[in-house]
Amino acid sequence: MDRQNGVTSGIRISINTTKVSSKELETWWEGKYGERWNRTWGEGHNDSSWVHKYGKNSCGEHWDTHVQQDTWYERYPYFGFQHCFENSVQLREVHKPPPETS
Repeated sequence: MDRQNGVTSGIRISINTTKVSSKELETWWEGKYGERWNRTWGEGHNDSSWVHKYGKNSCGEHWDTHVQQDTWYERYPYFGFQHCFENSVQLREVHKPPPETS
């Protein structure tokens, strides 16, 4: 989560790499005056050449479709958090919150 100038934003990623692979993502934004927006989306892959793509956002947009697409994924990720961190400008821009004092 990122907090700058009264604005909160973030992203959540969940990846399942079983025989049927899926990933689900969420991003959100909250302005300093309480305005909010969010989007969730995902993909489901299996052994066929079809990919299930779905999602929605808080503005009413939504989709649930299947598209023909080559699928490929590593059963075991070749990267870890450090690799993701080094290759993500957005992730590196997230500041650590100041320590809480009592």
